[in-house]
Amino acid sequence: MTFGLLVFALFAVAWSHILYAIGTPSLWIDEAVSWQSASGSWEQLYQAARFGQDCGGIVYSVFLKVWVHVFGASEVSLRLPSAFMVLIFVGLMVRVGQILWGRRAALYVGLIACFNTQTLIYAREARAYSFLLVFTALALLGVATYWKGNRRLGVGLLWFSCPLIVLTHVFGFFVVAGLAVAQALVWFSSVGPDRKWRNGICALSPMLVGLLVSLAWSSLMQSRIELIMESFWTTDAAIGSLLSNYRVVLNEWCILVAGATCLAWVQPNGERRIQAVAIVAVALCVTAGPGVVSLMSQGQHHFVFSRYLLPIVPCAALAGGFALSRLGWVPGVAAALFVLWVPLVSPPPHLYVSAAHYGHDIRSASQFLLKQAKPADDVALVPAWNDLTFRYYGFAVPKVVKGERSPFDAWVAGQHTKRLWIVDFGRALARGPHAKRLSACKKQRLYGIDFFLCAPEPTSREKM
Repeated sequence: MTFGLLVFALFAVAWSHILYAIGTPSLWIDEAVSWQSASGSWEQLYQAARFGQDCGGIVYSVFLKVWVHVFGASEVSLRLPSAFMVLIFVGLMVRVGQILWGRRAALYVGLIACFNTQTLIYAREARAYSFLLVFTALALLGVATYWKGNRRLGVGLLWFSCPLIVLTHVFGFFVVAGLAVAQALVWFSSVGPDRKWRNGICALSPMLVGLLVSLAWSSLMQSRIELIMESFWTTDAAIGSLLSNYRVVLNEWCILVAGATCLAWVQPNGERRIQAVAIVAVALCVTAGPGVVSLMSQGQHHFVFSRYLLPIVPCAALAGGFALSRLGWVPGVAAALFVLWVPLVSPPPHLYVSAAHYGHDIRSASQFLLKQAKPADDVALVPAWNDLTFRYYGFAVPKVVKGERSPFDAWVAGQHTKRLWIVDFGRALARGPHAKRLSACKKQRLYGIDFFLCAPEPTSREKM
């Protein structure tokens, strides 16, 4: 009874925290991509998925398309599936902790899984990351169930979750690879008849099939991956960007290392040491895999963002939850509050904006342009791909015909003949090479965005 009430209280606090002002801030570009994929035809959805629009997967887009058809495409509606999925994720993590170490550990595992900064951010975003967390937790539940003797159910959960992981995110490959290592450790540590080769093949087959599905799906995306590596994310500081993104998950690794050390050395036994190694193995594959991909491409792109490493969160929650459970209730709760105090006391919109760096009020910005821009004016968004977010909020930036110079490029070359609105999302143009020319434009800073209104270049006759 007490355990059930505490779990309910955990869900209630989490739900209120996640749902508060969930429509704030405006959609950012990746969420607008989710909306575009869900709003078109099934053929467009498939082609968008092949093009890497849904984190390199298709599961989330399919779900969101059905959801939008029923509940509409407002900001709240687009983000609610992620919010629901985070609650399922927390519930699954509580169950994994309970199976492995009992009720006290289960509550701490759920607490860390829920009130983790990364979890709360992606619970409020119309992207596939909450789905990735759920399927990873479901696979961990399969491994834990297998570990505790229910082999058939454990393997069944793995057969269900592993293909979903790799079809939700392209880097789900590394999650499944880590799970394969963990499952191999479980099987290898078995004794007696459970360690037969036939049992080992049965235990590992879901992950092996998942890896094959991942490779097959990646082959369909090959041209997109090559395009990304050649152009979209090219940077002169690729390695620096890689390291800066890994720094974001440092907190998760601190919790993970402390918890795994406790699991392996406090009241140790052979089973718990194998559990510690298995959890760390999953986290290592998730962390190192994307970095290896970037380094193998000779640092020509930064194909790694902190959100791609999100499956570290359930690993940290498991290890950290066990460690807190060894402290007793009062010290454990105090330590948990100390670790989680930032997300617990931060208003969710502020948490979202400060962590995701996409807090522009694009809704108001698009309305500003609708009122201020004349039909004959040109508009240039910098970076240009932000036009999709403006389109969602009712301002459609005209597409450039193939072979034409973009309005911004024409303005840079001094060949622009219309009034031009330049919308600088990064607020970097005024400090860049075009700062001198921009000083002649009227500037307004609204909603975290710089707006420049530039008059056309005078003709030679006008100059005379």
